[in-house]
Amino acid sequence: MILDDVIAEVAPKLHAGDPVEAARGTARHFNIEAQINTKLEAFTVLNALLNAVLDADRYDLAATLLWTPSAFTAKPHFTQMIFDAMRTESLVAIQGCASASKSFSLGVWHYLDWRRDPEETNISIVGPSENHLKANLFSHIVDLHNKSAIPGPGVVGELRISLDPHDLYAGIRGVVVPIGARSSGRLQGLKVKPRKHPHPKFGTQTRVRVVLEEAENIQPGVWEDVGNIVTNISDANNYRFKLSAAYNPKDRSSPMAVRAEPIDGWDSIDIDRDETWQSRRGWKVLRLDAYRCENVIEGREIYTGLQTKSGMEKVIQQGGGLNTPTYFTMVRGFYPVVGADLAVVHTAYSQRNGRAVSSSLFQSLTPLPRSTWPWRATTTRTWPSAARAVPQAGVVCRP
Repeated sequence: MILDDVIAEVAPKLHAGDPVEAARGTARHFNIEAQINTKLEAFTVLNALLNAVLDADRYDLAATLLWTPSAFTAKPHFTQMIFDAMRTESLVAIQGCASASKSFSLGVWHYLDWRRDPEETNISIVGPSENHLKANLFSHIVDLHNKSAIPGPGVVGELRISLDPHDLYAGIRGVVVPIGARSSGRLQGLKVKPRKHPHPKFGTQTRVRVVLEEAENIQPGVWEDVGNIVTNISDANNYRFKLSAAYNPKDRSSPMAVRAEPIDGWDSIDIDRDETWQSRRGWKVLRLDAYRCENVIEGREIYTGLQTKSGMEKVIQQGGGLNTPTYFTMVRGFYPVVGADLAVVHTAYSQRNGRAVSSSLFQSLTPLPRSTWPWRATTTRTWPSAARAVPQAGVVCRP
């Protein structure tokens, strides 16, 4: 807990613009006798603190040290899920609802991971166009880099942050895979290689990370490259290689869906219970469900930028109601259930907002008595998992 205590004292001083006092507080906590009178001396101590926090795998504390809560916080449930999975897994698929901070949280984690070992870490962020990368994830990373309370190493270039503009290996780079262009081969050469000097925790090899933005819509050829670069995975060292993908789940026939399919098939998933599972192809899959967002649960905006109760209701309304592809994809973070005749409202929402469900959005929905739930008469092969979940965790309505 000592790191938690240090960050709790140091971060407010650092964000108030007083790095000298922040560094002195750090020195006191660790019983270090040092003269700290200049910003140069202060940032030497603060960088040592940042490195200690990162080496302890406390990326949440590192974020608190580098940015104010208004810029980024690792406290939301969705962000904690992403950070935990990225820490322990080599293959991570993040399928989620709208406004779940999927890509942003991934970007923050990777930036922090690069700060931990900038000379020997290669991070590639794959997107469908240069404009997409500049307008979305890569621009967020650059903004966080520039706003870091402890200045980071490296220089910002065109879709790139690196220590040396002539070194094409180490750093964070954007990889554009345009629609219609030959998409395979863009990730060729992404291999771990021997380090200049062994690392006490990472060993003798460098580290490679790949982030697939909008993975559901990514060009088919990229998956050919993925099949090659996963050979970097080491059974003995999950720090060496990590591949992550963020997407809104729309099409169960897509290459991403094939990689995310649970070991026992999609029908094995209870959408009111299961947030994570292991896929048949070895991916750790996270499902970010709007009903589990703090803003939706509490009915007020706790974390800016995440889905809200009113925002979720508008998504449902504009999508045509509960029993629609939009509802499953953009609200539940789940692939649409084909041919379902029932609409399911999550209990946590219906109990807290039952009046709103019946009067504001879904006036045409009439609740059915439990004794009349017609599972066999109205379900298809793709529905049973969700249907089975309802008696414990849902309200069933007739559209």
